[in-house]
Amino acid sequence: MGRTPGRIFLLSPANCSGLRAKMVLSERAQFDLAVRLRGGDGAALGEVFAFVSGLYFKGKLAYAMNFARPVPAGARSSSRRRACP
Repeated sequence: MGRTPGRIFLLSPANCSGLRAKMVLSERAQFDLAVRLRGGDGAALGEVFAFVSGLYFKGKLAYAMNFARPVPAGARSSSRRRACP
């Protein structure tokens, strides 16, 4: 039986000009996500966008996390519309 191809979801970005974006990007912010975002390890893009856009992005992210199939490590996009090792 062949391998099931990976499935990647590309989600539209959150609006980064609103109040919540300003909060998370503020140098004065002391909550966990803001501190991690400024730190060396950073934060997951989905987590940041979920915070910035609230329920709109959280729903999209939950759908993607539920139905995504990870692609192999080191895979890249190709013009053939599939992930390639």
